[in-house]
Order: sequence, then structure tokens, then C-alpha cells
Amino acid sequence: MLKNRKITVTIILLLAVIFLLPHLARAADNADLYYGVNDLVQQGARLANTDLRTLIATIINVFLGFLGVIGVVIVIYGGFKWMTSGGEAKKIADAKKIITNGAIGLAIVLAAYGLVFFIFQVIRGDFFTGGPGGPGNPPGYSGGAGLGAGALESHYPARGATGIPRNTMIYVTFKEPMKLDFIVDNPAILCDSAHPGTLCDSKNINIKLINLTTNQALPNADLKVSYSLDKKVFQFDPFGDRNDPAAYLGVDNASTGYKMVLDGLKTETDRNAVPITNLYSWNFTVSSVLDLTPPTVVSVMPSPNSTVAPNAVVQINFSEAIMPSDVAGRYDGPVPPTNFTNIEMTAGAAIINGEYQISNQYRTVEFITDLLCGQNSCGGDVFCLPQSQQIDGTVKGAVIRDMAGNKLDGNDDGTPGDNYEWLFNTTNSVDLNAPVVSKMDPTNGASLTEAVKVEFSKNLLSSSIKSPNIDLVEDPAVPLNFWTSLDTDGKTVLIHHDRFKPLTDYHPLMTAGIKDNLQNCWFPCICQAADASCRCDDGPCAGNFCQGS
Repeated sequence: MLKNRKITVTIILLLAVIFLLPHLARAADNADLYYGVNDLVQQGARLANTDLRTLIATIINVFLGFLGVIGVVIVIYGGFKWMTSGGEAKKIADAKKIITNGAIGLAIVLAAYGLVFFIFQVIRGDFFTGGPGGPGNPPGYSGGAGLGAGALESHYPARGATGIPRNTMIYVTFKEPMKLDFIVDNPAILCDSAHPGTLCDSKNINIKLINLTTNQALPNADLKVSYSLDKKVFQFDPFGDRNDPAAYLGVDNASTGYKMVLDGLKTETDRNAVPITNLYSWNFTVSSVLDLTPPTVVSVMPSPNSTVAPNAVVQINFSEAIMPSDVAGRYDGPVPPTNFTNIEMTAGAAIINGEYQISNQYRTVEFITDLLCGQNSCGGDVFCLPQSQQIDGTVKGAVIRDMAGNKLDGNDDGTPGDNYEWLFNTTNSVDLNAPVVSKMDPTNGASLTEAVKVEFSKNLLSSSIKSPNIDLVEDPAVPLNFWTSLDTDGKTVLIHHDRFKPLTDYHPLMTAGIKDNLQNCWFPCICQAADASCRCDDGPCAGNFCQGS
């Protein structure tokens, strides 16, 4: 009988170790991943998360914890009875039985806790993926954050994206120039934007596109690459220069999962592209269809026929992600390479000098001139369009394509290749009024998967909505994958993220690098929401640091 009890206790303890040890080890690993974040200003938001499953798990854990305490008390009582037995055989035997029963009870409680932990991890989708991620958000960087941290800024398709057409391109954008040796198989062949049409083989040691159905990576000769002149934006063409539909991703009768892997990349300053392990990957799902629908322009700022301050930034919003190589560039005159004319802003007959930048997950293009006309409240330069003039804008449909290569339908008549045109007027008065935060959602009880929302009082400069102007960390400073976008209202920042852990505090952090579409910086601690979700009388925005009205 005693032997059977020993075997039972051993099996229970073994099961508990199997269920719990990987997660305890991961927690210990995470403890080593704390590092200092940028000196950003917190707005007092602590995104503690909970849902029904978490609440049930918490109740069960409290109950099992109570039983565990009882078991410990029983073992202590048995030990006390043994210590005070005075050597009497009967009392010692009774004490042994009490201790044995208490130990068995503790083992059962521990095993029950392990089983509950396992079940709820499987329900959340975490146990077999090695950590938070959940359906549609597989972990992209084992051990910390790759997206939003380090040199990596954004990519297309997005993390966990579904319904991606088979004929898609893949884009990766970095915050600083990258070493070509780790991305291009033969860097001596120039395939930058100054050599249009030239495609290079990607370096398959560092760059992999893996079909998750076959578990096979595309050969580097099939995964072609080209890049911008500044070596920050890289296009990966998974069907190369072939026009054979059989070369497209996936199949024509089912969805197919893919994983894109960036391993061991270096910046031109020889820094790792991704913190700690220098490995980043993400999954996306390709549908069974091709995208043959042309993109359109859904809105522009300034709006057609409006009159605005001359420091307004021109903003063009597309119906879908657009190839950066078609819409980003600089115009300084007719001489290459700064003679970008796929989009033109003109005053009279003259093309206005300035730079076109793409942002908002490749859906928004913004134009800022190079005519200095003042400074904002943070001391940053403000640039103006020609004052008191009519400004004409032209977005050229013949040379602007979506990620599947469809040309722009400028007038939205169903026929690709035509231009989008509009006009507006400028005043002679610069607007330097700073934006304020009007609402943060949520402040507590956040969804585990929904984006964090920060609403501002004015339309924002889309290209400023990025890291390191925005950060999101697990309390106190644990990095996680996040990416940002601007909501359709133009005022609300969406901070998308991998699945949050339940009952955990998270901190969105922001800096004065965030600007409105008049180039005025958001001054940290100017925050006064009517619903009290963000107020200046809450730390750290309090006292002498409070700039709220």
C-alpha cells in the first residue's frame, strides 16, 4: 500500500513538473530581459487586463492555494506531533500518517494547479507556441520585442495578417540604413531605386520565407530583393521576375500560412537590427485568390477647395497598402536622384520642392516642403507651402501601384492608370497651436488583443506615429512586439500589439516627437480629457510638470 502511494505521489509530481517547468523557466528568462526604455513621458495609463477565462482561472487558483495552505498546516501539525511524541511508537506512527497524507494532498494540489495552468494555456493558444501570441499573433521574437524596437520599424504583410493575395509583395522598413551583405546575396549588383527593374537574389542565410504547409523555404533565387537609395526600405518579391501564375504564393483552392524570418541583420553602423538575439519572424496567411483590384485615393488633406495655414502637411490616404518605392522620394529639381515626380504639388507652374514620406502601415503619403517658416513649441523647424497661393496636387495613376502591382485608379471609375487631382489654397498666417491628448482608451481592464487607442485634439502627422515617438512596454520595462497606425479620423493613434498577458500592467509611452498635421509637437503632459482617462493632476503629469488647460 505504501509503495503504491509512493508511486502515485511520484507520478503526480512528475506531471506537475512537466506542466509547470517550461513556464517557470520562461518567467525566469523574462526576468533577465528588463532593460531601460527611452526617456518617454507616461500618461498614467496602466492597462491591467482581464477577461472571463482569466477570472475563472483566478478563482480556481485562489481555491487551490487555500487547499495548499491547509496541506502545509497538516504537514506542520504532523511534524509537531512527531516532535512531541516522546518516543512513543503509536504517536510516531500517527504522526507519519498525518505527514504522509498531508504530502499526498500537497502533491494533488500541485498537480491540479499544473493541470489547470495547462488547460488555460491551451485555451489561450500559448502552451505550444512558447508564449503570448494567440491566434493570428504568433510570437515574432523569442525573448523580447523585435517590431517597434531596435532598427526594425514596420513590415507588410502585418503580423498575423490573413486574406493576403497570392500575388503580394513583401516590404520591410528600417529606421536606419542597413548593411546589404546580410540581405542581398551579391551586394556588388546594384538593385536600388536608381536602377529600376533590377532585382537581386536575397541572402537565404539571413532572409527566409517559409511555407508552413510544406515547411520549405523559397530558394533565394526566387525571393528577389530591391531597396531604396537610403537602404532603409526593402522589397522582397516572392515570385521574382516570373509572370507564371504558378509562381505565386500559396495555391488556388486553399489558404496557406507563411513565416518571414529576418536573422542576423546588421545596420550600417554594425548594430544588430533586433535587440538581444537579433532574430525576428512573423506569420501571415495567403488566400487562394489574386488581387486584381486597383487601389484608390480615399481622402486627402488639405481637403479639396479648402483654405489652410501654409504650414499644413499634404496628406494622401489610399484604400490599401501602396508600394513605398512608387510614392516615397524627394523633389529638388529635374536632376536625378532627387527628381521624384510620381506625385506633384505645384504653385502656379512651379513644382514645389520637398519630400514625400510613406507611413501608417504603407497606406498614407505625406509631403513636407523645404521652405523654413518658423519653429514649433518644442524648438523644431516648421516648413511651409507657398503662402497665399493656390496649390494643385496630382497623384499619378500610371506609376503608383498597390502591393499586388495594380495601378492606381485615380478617379475611382474602375479603370486603373488615371490620376487623382485636387486643389486648395493657403493663407499667410502660420498656425503653431499644439495638439493635446483628449482621451486614452483603455486605462484599465484592457482587452488582451485589441489595440490601445490614444485620441488627440487635432489631426496628426502620420509619419510621426512610430517608434521611438511611441512605445509600449510591460511593467516595469519589458519589451513586446507592437506596431502603430492612424485611425481613419486622423486624430486617434492605434497601438497594435501581440496578445497581452492577463492581469498584467502595460504602459504606453509617448514623446514630443508626435506632431499634428501642422508640424506642431505634442508637448508631454498637456493632457486634459473630459472623461478623466488622461488628466494633468495624475502623475507624472502633475504640479510644475502640468501644462494642461
